[in-house]
Amino acid sequence: MVLGLILVAFPNRIRQAARECAAQYAELINLQKSMKAFWIENLKDLLKALAVTHCELVLIHPFREGNGRLSRLLSQLLALQAGMPLLNFSSIKGKRREEYFAAVRTSMERDYTPMIEVFRRVVKTSG
Repeated sequence: MVLGLILVAFPNRIRQAARECAAQYAELINLQKSMKAFWIENLKDLLKALAVTHCELVLIHPFREGNGRLSRLLSQLLALQAGMPLLNFSSIKGKRREEYFAAVRTSMERDYTPMIEVFRRVVKTSG
């Protein structure tokens, strides 16, 4: 009842508010598209940064427990700062988990290519 009264009493204000809301929504969508375009254009560099940072922190192994969790958390932070979606690490299980550990071992020789591929799959399955 009250909503109907408001619609009748202030139709122009409601239409104007709806237009403004739609314009802000369109602006937000455009911003989201440009952010995604940015990280897609720079995906190679972003994947390398994620892989190197992740591997080096895992290899330093500063804590008794939680080094992998901390590395994934740092990867999330880097990805979000670059405008990427939240990373979904759930695909790293079974055979993929062995590939992940092999990629960490390979990074000991400063060859981050396998870890870059791990992150490429993670990004592909994310948001």
